[in-house]
Amino acid sequence: MSAGSLRGPRKRIYATKETLDDLENVFSDRIWPNLASWNEDDEDYKLLYSQLYMDNKYRDIYPDISVRTMPINHGRNERGHYSSAAFFIRHNLRNCEFLFFGDVEPDTVATEPRTINVWRAAAPKIPHELSTIFIECSWPSGRSDDMLYGHLSPVHLVDELVALAMEVVKFRKGEEAAVRTRPAKKKRKNSLPDEELVCALDGLRIFVTHCKDDLSGDPTQPMRNIIASQIRDLVKEKKLGAEILAVEQGMYIGKDMIFR
Repeated sequence: MSAGSLRGPRKRIYATKETLDDLENVFSDRIWPNLASWNEDDEDYKLLYSQLYMDNKYRDIYPDISVRTMPINHGRNERGHYSSAAFFIRHNLRNCEFLFFGDVEPDTVATEPRTINVWRAAAPKIPHELSTIFIECSWPSGRSDDMLYGHLSPVHLVDELVALAMEVVKFRKGEEAAVRTRPAKKKRKNSLPDEELVCALDGLRIFVTHCKDDLSGDPTQPMRNIIASQIRDLVKEKKLGAEILAVEQGMYIGKDMIFR
């Protein structure tokens, strides 16, 4: 989305209204030249704002590609909560999709848990229609909850994967899960015994993103490898079955790694 990439036809910027409004402040002839417009017919602007709606519907964003946007939390400050989003990105012809998260505050920390709704939407599709998830884990193990700043650590990410595994098992058992509300507690009560969650996430590939560098950590290993290894150990301990991969900048991830 740089000025040097504006040749050819107009490029759409797909995002929630809140994000687009923030970008409009950037493309304002103050921080950056005004390169974008909301008007479909305004050819003078090379970028076109295109709103994604959180209405549980899939919307076409490219030939054969559609997206469903769901709200999640990204921490809070004195003004209130930061919002983020998770995106189900679907290949319509193949009837398969992957799930991509923005920044994620753990549901066990949030005052109004939202990620559970994403897991409930994902559970019926795992692993045949949905076999890949991109999700952040910014901090290594040992980070206190009050220092997360709206992000995940390995323990909290695996807590979320346990919540997903529970929804997967409940769906497969035919139990009704749509009306429950997850309590905002430091530790979540597991409503299923651990043995029922064994291998519940078999066939699911988790790409770990947004690992923050730690200048005081081990200089011989990239932080993404340390964090991924910590997640992998916890997933193995709980026998969930998911494959854990660390995303590296510039890494090629082909469609065969996303769609199975």
